[in-house]
Amino acid sequence: MAINVDVVDALVVSGDDRIETLLKQKDTVVQPAASCRFDGFVDDTFTEYTHPSIYRPSSVCRAKLVSTITDTIRDAGNYHLGFTMYTTAGQNEVVDVYIGHRHVARAQNPDPDNRVHLFVASDKFPFRGGEPIRFVTNETTGPCRIENIVLLAKKPQATKQKLDIVSPFVDIRHAEEGVNAYITFITNRPASGIMRWGNQKLTDTVDLSTIQANHEVMLTNLQAKRAFRYEIELADRTGHLTAIYKGRFRTDISRPQSKIKKARIPICQRRSGNASPVSVGVPFSKSALGRSNQIRLLQNRTEIPVQARALTHWDDGSVKWALLDFAADGQSDYTVEYGRDVKPITPDEPLDVVESDHDITVTTGPIRVEFHRDKLALPGIVSMRQTDGSYEWVTPGETSPAVQLTDAQGQVFTAVKADSLVVEEAGSERACIRIECAHHAGTHNTCFKSVFRIHLYRNSSCIRVCHTFENDINEPFTSIRNLSLRADFDLGNQLVGQIEGQDVDLSKSPLLKQTHDNAFELKQGRKTLSKGKQALGKALLSGESATINFAIRDFWQNYPKGLRVDQNGFTIDLCPTLAKDQFPKGGELEDRLYYYVLNGQYKFRQGISRTHEFYFDIQPGKDDSLYETVQNPPLYSVDLDAFNKSQTVTQLPDKKPSPYPQYEKWVDAALVAYGDDRVESRAYGMLNFGDWFGERTYNWGNMEYDTPWCFLQEYVRGGDPQFYTYAEEAVRHLIDVDTCHYGPQTGEQYTHCVGHVGSYYPDGYRERAIFKGNWKPSHTWVEGPFLYHLLSGEPRALEGAMKTCALLVGDILNDYDFTNCRNSGWHLIHLASAYKTTGRRVYLNAARIIVDRVIERQRVSGGWDRLMVPGHCYCHPPRHMGNAGFMVGILMVGLKRYHEATGEKRVADAIVQAADYCIDSMWVNKTKSFHYTSCPESSINAGADMRILKGIAYAYGFLKKKRFKDVLTAGIKTALGRPPKAHRGVGKSISSPMRGATQVLVNLPTSGRSRKVKK
Repeated sequence: MAINVDVVDALVVSGDDRIETLLKQKDTVVQPAASCRFDGFVDDTFTEYTHPSIYRPSSVCRAKLVSTITDTIRDAGNYHLGFTMYTTAGQNEVVDVYIGHRHVARAQNPDPDNRVHLFVASDKFPFRGGEPIRFVTNETTGPCRIENIVLLAKKPQATKQKLDIVSPFVDIRHAEEGVNAYITFITNRPASGIMRWGNQKLTDTVDLSTIQANHEVMLTNLQAKRAFRYEIELADRTGHLTAIYKGRFRTDISRPQSKIKKARIPICQRRSGNASPVSVGVPFSKSALGRSNQIRLLQNRTEIPVQARALTHWDDGSVKWALLDFAADGQSDYTVEYGRDVKPITPDEPLDVVESDHDITVTTGPIRVEFHRDKLALPGIVSMRQTDGSYEWVTPGETSPAVQLTDAQGQVFTAVKADSLVVEEAGSERACIRIECAHHAGTHNTCFKSVFRIHLYRNSSCIRVCHTFENDINEPFTSIRNLSLRADFDLGNQLVGQIEGQDVDLSKSPLLKQTHDNAFELKQGRKTLSKGKQALGKALLSGESATINFAIRDFWQNYPKGLRVDQNGFTIDLCPTLAKDQFPKGGELEDRLYYYVLNGQYKFRQGISRTHEFYFDIQPGKDDSLYETVQNPPLYSVDLDAFNKSQTVTQLPDKKPSPYPQYEKWVDAALVAYGDDRVESRAYGMLNFGDWFGERTYNWGNMEYDTPWCFLQEYVRGGDPQFYTYAEEAVRHLIDVDTCHYGPQTGEQYTHCVGHVGSYYPDGYRERAIFKGNWKPSHTWVEGPFLYHLLSGEPRALEGAMKTCALLVGDILNDYDFTNCRNSGWHLIHLASAYKTTGRRVYLNAARIIVDRVIERQRVSGGWDRLMVPGHCYCHPPRHMGNAGFMVGILMVGLKRYHEATGEKRVADAIVQAADYCIDSMWVNKTKSFHYTSCPESSINAGADMRILKGIAYAYGFLKKKRFKDVLTAGIKTALGRPPKAHRGVGKSISSPMRGATQVLVNLPTSGRSRKVKK
């Protein structure tokens, strides 16, 4: 079709409220586009789009076919012809408007932004009735979603587009060297540009080349007590809209002072064990503790040495969470004393860490370990203290490669030096050395990388090693034959070796191999020494100069595994060599358990990783207690009262007395069911352990509803160590396997699917199962990893969650639009958790972008009504307008998390309105439960939906409505249902109600502990 270059562009009116006002005017004529004749469009009855509309389907878009809408005007009068269209970001959607043969306007949005706009012809036309009109798309790929054809009696004023820089803020924080400044701001449309800054003159620049709506600039190592200026200059994607903001800030920042003179927090023993170093996270209320060096630790009334550092801070700089490292006896409780009058003791012989350009040396007392930049030895080059105080090496002068990997073609890759060697953490009680290294075959050829975190402790001969292998190959999948770690030792003569506590002949290559979750074999040459189901994964090598005890955590659970010992040290086969027929093909066990270990090879998706934890204990004599310490270390945490008073994370209900004792019985049953189901489903294996199986029968759960968060809540409430253990296993799996660490999908967490990451099998391989590894915020989980990091200090959990959160504050917010309640709700939950953990305003600004759109989309009904899709409404089209209750409930929780951080009244009002909406449209008083959706024909659940109840519970905290109270007290009695038992997908059956129940119970009207909610 020839384009008329002389035609005038249509006026563009923007803004949901303004468009709605114009369409509701008495003299405006509105006709749904679906009532017209159209060609190349389809009537939308299957998507979650908010309003009735027609759009060009993907097949038409791909072919770039011209599509038309035609109709006849029946109203007489002088009108401006227009239409409302949703303009899709990134698409060129041009529509030409005709009245009869006359080309009256061309409608186009120069910067499509995922919003509805009203396009209006500038000239008024005298309609007599009967005139034909046409709307013709150009040859584009855009869907051109059109809602209504409109006749306006008066010419509206076009919306003037502009670029605004909103909410600029400078956050000044202390750093190790100088001061850091975090400059954050939002733009009303995605933009890029430059920032200039300096003292008097703007001498430095920061490139803001990434087109973003949410912006953060960090200026590091600034001088304290200085004045700075900065100037932000931005342009939108079209280059036509620009904005400049000029600001100033000073680095005047005083060290936060403790408001508390002296106070105490109990540290409770949750699991007894052998004496061992421990790390314990402790929360503090805002302004209570100014600095982490105002903490001391008491065992009964005796002070013991402790290493304390802040994990995160409040916005006033005070300590929010501190990590305490100390040598626990494994049997006692402890007490934290903190405040401005507290001065901790310094140990007589603190851990000594010396760093130079070439190496790092850590002396614990019993041992000294050297780490060289040009030579990688596992677990370092170790010396043991002698009786005269000197140190003698137990590591030989020449060592084998620390890592050896064989790829599918038989090429051998090794790691012989560190690409990165840093002191990640160092104090008087513990040091962590972080080593990164690629595996090389020749100069440039690499395959995977290793990350070692090696922990050493004051007065301890024990070395803890956390090794992570990561697939950084730029291919969808990479296969390898084996991967092993090697630790060489020189212990002199009279060598003795043991595996699994059994003496072995070191000259005959003894090998322990765990092939399945229920089969191991210990062989010595061709001779089988023992067989069994589940090996412990421990070994010993003893000689004249020392004894080395070795133990690996969760050995059999992470099969396949191998462990060897010889005269020169230990070999840990993380991926032992497999026989081609080691694992059977076909049947459900293949795609459930063995999908990655077929044909004698390991098949790993790009970005996957796995962390293994193991220990070396270097002593003069034999001590067989290491394995028990490794597998069941002593465990400590603060009690629930301290957790709640700190207000650092969320509020949890008491367990004894419980506001609802029936829930506690349900929790006890859930713990048993989870463990039983793991055994029944055989949820073990290197890529499976930690997750639960059976979502939609054949999918791995990938922690849906954040199983780690659910279990950690119960651990904090009652202190049951089994909840902590399950949560810890789940976090490690979630971060290693379910989170992508390399490539274009970095930071994404895969939605529940076969093989966790998907793409091992084609679609349709099994009915109902999901075979592609996709990502979306509604199936992403960061609250659990963040809380685990705060309780334990483990950096890997924080590292993985931060990669995911980097996606949640980036391009995903450009042209952000409300799609459904669940997507926005989970997004807000994740961002609020990241903000609470890190204090970085970029997360709060990201949440603000979402909240603005969510509230803009909320209807008078209090809900976020849309055309309900099949499954939410099975009625004949047009289906009911409304929503799924569980989705609204999730959004209410997301808004709650944002409100906890900001206290904005508009958000509190939105939650109350949404609670009323759920009761009005879905509550069934007769059954004390909800319709599944607001469709009156939708199913009525046997029990109330906990996801809805937790939103109503928070609304009750704002407004003590009797109807809220009545629904909560009645709904909690039906919501839990029967205590769970082991079955496929029980992880979901547990996690879904468990994550919401605590939030309901803490605000339950009958509990007497309804928390006062900030208005």
